[in-house]
Amino acid sequence: MLKIFVLFAFIGLLSIPSYALSLDVQATGQPSARIDAIETRRIAFLTERIGLTPEEAMVFWPIYNQNRQKREEISNSFRTRWGQVKKVSDLSPEDAALLAEDQVRRVEQLTTLKRRFHEDLKRIISPMKIALLYEAERDFNRILFQEARRNDGERDGRDRR
Repeated sequence: MLKIFVLFAFIGLLSIPSYALSLDVQATGQPSARIDAIETRRIAFLTERIGLTPEEAMVFWPIYNQNRQKREEISNSFRTRWGQVKKVSDLSPEDAALLAEDQVRRVEQLTTLKRRFHEDLKRIISPMKIALLYEAERDFNRILFQEARRNDGERDGRDRR
């Protein structure tokens, strides 16, 4: 049960940056300079942390970007359908059942996508670099969350470190 909870939490954390990106894109039709800057930082951060050679990078980044795009499509599809729900308790029992099924289906789709991505990575980079990638993604997202909290705190007049 704990493993399932951790899996749901991990997938949820992965979808937060894509949600922020989708809001930005929805508002303007294209990514903002802020999102472009984050993506540039992500590329530099991951490349450095993984230690990709130029040859590896040429093969890695198209696969990585395609995987991120598919992840975002899955999350955006769910958000399009259920993003307006404020309180689950306000849903009819039928809609609540649909929401729950859609959540499980979304996790299954993301898990299947993660497995395929992992298998693709095994063909192009070493297991050590794959593990470093997963760690670097987690660390980069943690840095973004810390910056967002700090920025929110500064706007509120509080320091949230």
